[in-house]
Amino acid sequence: MVIYNKKIMRNEIIILEKKYWDAMANHDFETVKELTFFPCIVAGKQGVRNIDEDTFAKMFEDTKNDTISSVDITDEQVSIVSEDYVVLGYNITLEYTTKGRTTKLDCVCTSAWVRTDGRWQCPLHTETEITRQ
Repeated sequence: MVIYNKKIMRNEIIILEKKYWDAMANHDFETVKELTFFPCIVAGKQGVRNIDEDTFAKMFEDTKNDTISSVDITDEQVSIVSEDYVVLGYNITLEYTTKGRTTKLDCVCTSAWVRTDGRWQCPLHTETEITRQ
């Protein structure tokens, strides 16, 4: 029987998710690449995409003049499937700036995290914009 500390794993995954958002905001592709399992699946308003590392790098480069900031992550829900697989859901408020226009979005996100070769990586992320109430 495998014994692992669920509270430590929960905190570790939340910290990694925030690290991922920080790396996106700072245009730190090396950190994003390190935390992403390729090919990864991304789902959002543009549909579902299966993205390899080269495509992800091009997308990252194409948005280098845009800014993104994670304003607030709340209501984290963590499901520990096994010692090597965790699913996370949360609410997030983001600010995107593209072509000089800033948009504030409230979203719900989910991410799957898998531990391979001793390190956590994200093979799946979804974002769904929600209506402010």
